[in-house]
Amino acid sequence: MSDDLDIKVTSIVDRLKSVTPIVNDPTPVNTWTPIPLVGDIVEERPTILRLTDGRCLIYPGKTHLLFGASESGKTWLAIVAMSEVLSLGGRVLD
Repeated sequence: MSDDLDIKVTSIVDRLKSVTPIVNDPTPVNTWTPIPLVGDIVEERPTILRLTDGRCLIYPGKTHLLFGASESGKTWLAIVAMSEVLSLGGRVLD
């Protein structure tokens, strides 16, 4: 049975070699292309979930992650953020 399996594996490997080219060049190919920075870079600032010192925690229009232990207040924090946006006339779901 082992010889039969070896023959099948060898047959599959031979077929793959004929289809897939094997490149033995260890030189990495650089596919990164630089993007020229034209114009001014606009620094984004968070504007949602304003703290008592005036700083904010959440960037509008971005995806955020609330991570913490179960029942640690993640949902309440999200509700407060949504309430803040809605009270300023914004939308929370598009």
